[in-house]
Amino acid sequence: MYAVAAGVLFMAYAMWWLHFARSAHTLLATAYRAHRRRFTWAYGHYLIFASATAEGAGLAV
Repeated sequence: MYAVAAGVLFMAYAMWWLHFARSAHTLLATAYRAHRRRFTWAYGHYLIFASATAEGAGLAV
């Protein structure tokens, strides 16, 4: 049980680190030129939020 809790905590930290590993400022500062790139970045966050929600639901189960 402790191994599962530690694994979930590690996964949450890894997701946090991967999300902020790349600076969004440089991406968004140039996104006004690339319409498709901006929407890919914005709608890509649905996958990030869905995976964080799935992780929380899996932990609750």
